[in-house]
Parts: sequence; structure tokens; C-alpha cells
Amino acid sequence: MKDPVRTKKSLLIFAIVLVVMITSAFTVSRIWHSAIPWADEWDTMEQGPYVAAMYVEGVIQEYNVTDLGLAYGYQHDWTLDAIDELMLDPENKGLILYIDSPGGGVYESDELYLKLKEYQDTTGRPYYAVMGSMAASGGYYISAPADQIYANRNTW
Repeated sequence: MKDPVRTKKSLLIFAIVLVVMITSAFTVSRIWHSAIPWADEWDTMEQGPYVAAMYVEGVIQEYNVTDLGLAYGYQHDWTLDAIDELMLDPENKGLILYIDSPGGGVYESDELYLKLKEYQDTTGRPYYAVMGSMAASGGYYISAPADQIYANRNTW
């Protein structure tokens, strides 16, 4: 049988530890923001010209999710939206796409291929494909429009 006094003491200790942890987190956050003057402005800072690096890792398909519904690997809609944003960003000067994929869906691979062509045609900026250990099927296809393709001699 459980001792009610012991249970109350355990809950009280747990509550005290939880309050201390939360207070510490707020204190560290305040110290961080006061020690680094630009911490609050990080998202709004102008970064200047850049070349974007994106990754296509895993199967090229509409959704890559675990049994618990958590996203992993290549995310098709996000990738297409990110390329759209790059096309609108005048600070973007090019795109490097790292590809490590066995391929995937014909529709999704073609849609990404067309989006990469659109990026090149509308912006006039270069697109470079860097192949990882595998760039098969759809991975090879999305590499085709690149201005330059880099691959190891052992890349599949």
C-alpha cells in the first residue's frame, strides 16, 4: 500500500524542481538576449547575397512520414515552396542541391525537375547538383538540368 504522506512529499519535490527549471530557463533566455544585442533581430537581419543549399535525401515522394506521423527525409511540398521563395529573393545567387536518393515517384520527380528548370529559366541563376552515394532514377533525373553535376566515382 502506498504511503499518502510520502506521495505528497514526492509531488511537492517534483513541483519545486519543475519551478526551478522553468525559472532557470527564463533567466538563461534573458541573459542570452542581453548579452547578444542582435539576438532579438536575428530573423529580420539582412544577410546579403548567398547561394542556397538544399537536400534531397531519401525517396522522392509526396510524404515521408514515420508510423507516428513524424516527417523525415525529403519533403516534396516544402522543397517546391522553398524553391519558389528562392526565385523571389533577389539576394539568392544560385542553388546547390545535394542528392542522395534511390529515386521515387515519377510524378514527384518530374514536378521537382520542372521546378528546377523554372528556377533556372526565370532567374538566370545557376543550379548545381551534388550527388551523394546514390542518385538513381528520379535522383538522376532531377540532376539533369543542372549547370554542373558533381559526383564521386562510386556514386550509384
